[in-house]
Amino acid sequence: MSDLKLDEFGDILVENGQLQLHTRIEEFVAQRVLIRLRFIRTEWVYNRAIGYNLDLQTGFGKRELILADVRRIISETPGVTRIVSFDFTEDVSNRRLTINTRVLVESGEIITIDFQV
Repeated sequence: MSDLKLDEFGDILVENGQLQLHTRIEEFVAQRVLIRLRFIRTEWVYNRAIGYNLDLQTGFGKRELILADVRRIISETPGVTRIVSFDFTEDVSNRRLTINTRVLVESGEIITIDFQV
């Protein structure tokens, strides 16, 4: 399996006029998790269940609900077998939540994924 590589802004990566591909399952599973975490639920017309619940992030939910939603998104991503570890840090003054997780992928390898909301 392979998948198009995206840059840090989510744009398709092109180098020397060539599309770049992920060829290792660990790379594109990590990319798929990050893509899903960046979506707001109902935003993508082809699958309205993908993404996080915006109501939780805008103050209508508790931290525990946000973290449960993030865990759900990660665990439902194709290629993820299970979450091995899940940790977070809060920066209340800057309104940031940093998620640090390690997941087991179908290849048997454990990968690390970090994300900020």
